[in-house]
Amino acid sequence: MTINDVSLAHHDGKEAAALLEELCDAYADAYGVGPGEEKTGAFRRRAEKQFTRPGFAPVTARDEGRLVGFVLGYTLPAGDMHW
Repeated sequence: MTINDVSLAHHDGKEAAALLEELCDAYADAYGVGPGEEKTGAFRRRAEKQFTRPGFAPVTARDEGRLVGFVLGYTLPAGDMHW
């Protein structure tokens, strides 16, 4: 695959929730597993929890409209060392 013109977009949790199927497909592809396998299911469960966290800010990367990458993150409360 050749990536020609990648566009980045910031989203909030509500927007990310609407992208969940696409995020799961990209995750499965990156790890070489099927969309219905446990590894993808575990990602889905973690992502759904993260969508509601304060400071959640995902970024997606698209090439010609196709999701080619993403990153998920949120702000940890002061003193919280849990990843």
